[in-house]
Amino acid sequence: MTEIVTAGLLVIGDEILSGRTKDKNIGFIAEYLTNIGIDLKEVRVVADEDPEIVAALDALRHRYTYVFTTGGIGPTHDDITADAVAKAFGESSGMIHSFGIGRPIRCVRLWTSG
Repeated sequence: MTEIVTAGLLVIGDEILSGRTKDKNIGFIAEYLTNIGIDLKEVRVVADEDPEIVAALDALRHRYTYVFTTGGIGPTHDDITADAVAKAFGESSGMIHSFGIGRPIRCVRLWTSG
């Protein structure tokens, strides 16, 4: 029996929540993941606030094979995403890896125990 590979997506950004910026990543990522055999099961949108990012990642990482984040990606002086991701997974922010699939996406599978 083939293992079902699942993913959660965390979209980070005050600008998304306020309506200043329209999200264009969810549909792109959902289609991309589907095409490579990953079943996107949940999307959450949170503010650029450390406790919100940490709590959302903590919830998602226990439910899915992979967790991806988008938004909140620097490099800017006020970007807190890498530190919040590291805090959620008990790692240093130097362990965070970004990659692009046409857009900047972070995969945080590196730290899950499953």
